[in-house]
Amino acid sequence: MIRSATSPISGNAVLLYLAPAKGIQFRRVLRRPDANFAGATDPAATIIFQGSGNRDYDDGIPDITAANGSQYFYKDYGWNGTEYLDDGAAPVPCTPASIYTPLGVDVRLLLKQRLVAGFADEITRGLLQIKPPQGGAAAVAVQLAPPAYQNTAWPVASIGVANDAPGPRGIGESLEAESIGGTEESMLESYSLQIDVWSQNADERRSLSLSLRRIIQANLPVFAAFGIQQVEWRLQDVNLLERSPYPADLYLVNCMLNFVAPAGVVAEPTGPIMTGVGIILYPYYVNLGVEVDNPVGVI
Repeated sequence: MIRSATSPISGNAVLLYLAPAKGIQFRRVLRRPDANFAGATDPAATIIFQGSGNRDYDDGIPDITAANGSQYFYKDYGWNGTEYLDDGAAPVPCTPASIYTPLGVDVRLLLKQRLVAGFADEITRGLLQIKPPQGGAAAVAVQLAPPAYQNTAWPVASIGVANDAPGPRGIGESLEAESIGGTEESMLESYSLQIDVWSQNADERRSLSLSLRRIIQANLPVFAAFGIQQVEWRLQDVNLLERSPYPADLYLVNCMLNFVAPAGVVAEPTGPIMTGVGIILYPYYVNLGVEVDNPVGVI
């Protein structure tokens, strides 16, 4: 028989959990848009699974042809060596839905924001001195791709991804947010972001290198508040001269920024999550590393 049918938080799928069936050699699971099954060979039903009858399939049997928002009914039939038998249980319904929301911060956009603000403050305080572009004020633009030579006001910084991969794994992989009764799939992600600061002046590059290092150091508490830990960096000079892809010599500060940060998805509970007398529930969510109490009342 089918013990349960659930929708994973990703949606567009149903997971079926089957109980072992004694005396059954082979089983067939069917799906219909209604509960009117006409036996194991129902021509209007879709075969979802066929397999051994003496296993419980702890990881679930997936139906990945199920669409969000549509209700489906599932029925299990067992082959005893002679014929298919109805297990006697009512068809099991399930309506898949995508219910997850992202955990963690977009580390590239966060870094871009901190660099834009940091360079602006360094210029305002006189710590960073650069040549103003024609017709404009001194500034360091920050973008998420290398600059095009045309219409670029130098210096400019770019952020690229050198590595984005799962980092240390934890039991249950619940490393960012915690919620009572919620469903969560999260882990620590290991990042290597490449920051290039481009200049047409070698002396200006030296000042930009020092400024970049100061901005990263000053923002360590901000990064920590967003769950970004184990921050390390390595700076080096790169010269684009004779082999430059641009029609001019360019001088780069290259910074490889390494860190780990939470990443994942979460689905919050939709029904009662605890019962009792005189209990105040305080589910809390460490959203982007900031813990916020969220009382839901006395039950």
